[in-house]
Amino acid sequence: RFPERRLAEAALRRALLSLDAGDAAAAHRWTQTAENRCTQGCTLNPKLLALRGYLAIAQGDGPATERAGRETLELATTSQDREERANGLRLIGIGALLQGDAARGLVPLAEALEIDKQLSLPRAIANDLMALARAHATLGETRLQRAYLERALVVAAADANAPIFNQAKSALAALPAEGITGSSDPARPANRRPAD
Repeated sequence: RFPERRLAEAALRRALLSLDAGDAAAAHRWTQTAENRCTQGCTLNPKLLALRGYLAIAQGDGPATERAGRETLELATTSQDREERANGLRLIGIGALLQGDAARGLVPLAEALEIDKQLSLPRAIANDLMALARAHATLGETRLQRAYLERALVVAAADANAPIFNQAKSALAALPAEGITGSSDPARPANRRPAD
């Protein structure tokens, strides 16, 4: 018989695969299995909390997404897990977006992007860039939206991340063509640019 931690890890992986495949119901079941196997002292708790946040995103539940992000961030800070810290920040930012407060989501999303770049995590970077593009779209900042979408397209292509690549490509195609000046948003302040 395998140790409970190994069984919890396997269930967590199945939950992530189910979520990636768009099967939220299966992801929820596997998450519950992982949580039940993650007994006292289990180091998977930040990952499980983050997974709960991603399930909340799938349901469009902004408050639950943000709450999961804050809990993930707290546990990740305690355990000094930078990858999960970025997950927590991303969830907080997306939770704010889902609640209609894109401006509040910008800072945690930019922080998540910075951490993910330091850790060289292309899938996470692409997710950060897409979330930042959505935030700037909501704020009416078309030029920044375009810049983040273009970066997400490049990262997704390099990582063979077809879902993000297709989302970024579709979102870019839906944007109005840029004018001669190179800006589709003439009211945008000149000093605003995407985070590096």
